[in-house]
Amino acid sequence: MRAGLVEKVKETIEQGIGLPFRYGTGEELDAYMGNTPMPAVMMYRLEGSTSQVWNTQRVESAMCTLFFVERTSYENDSEENDRIVQRCKQHADEWINFVQHGVESPLWCDDSEIEYERIYLQFEDVFTGIGVRLRLTEVQGECFYDPYYARLYGLEPPRLYIPKKKAKRWKTPRNT
Repeated sequence: MRAGLVEKVKETIEQGIGLPFRYGTGEELDAYMGNTPMPAVMMYRLEGSTSQVWNTQRVESAMCTLFFVERTSYENDSEENDRIVQRCKQHADEWINFVQHGVESPLWCDDSEIEYERIYLQFEDVFTGIGVRLRLTEVQGECFYDPYYARLYGLEPPRLYIPKKKAKRWKTPRNT
């Protein structure tokens, strides 16, 4: 089974910048984040997911909102929250740079559509950080064979190589 867009986001965050990644509904994130090391990255849902076909590859693209967060308390003053937001913004910028310029990144993001927003989330714990909204696109999608595109681009269908046995030559009245 091929990795989808969420799995590729998780891979780039965990391997690219070394932060834990959580994806799920609000209740699932509330349960996950209680024992997740901080700072962390959360993704609530994909918005406006599309699928395009490019030369026998189905490539997924979606608007995503990623939350780069740290655990905080109710007693933090605005200067401490601002320091946390700046640290989270550095993590977000590091990840976006990895996705845009990383040689091994399975994703690509359009830098003209990146929006930042300061956030203050209240689950069982209190989190502060930055929300980054951007469009992510797979670099390589699911491959398939479509006869229409094969004719359009002059591609041959995938074939298995089966070695031919040397055929016996039967004696017939013609070849004797």
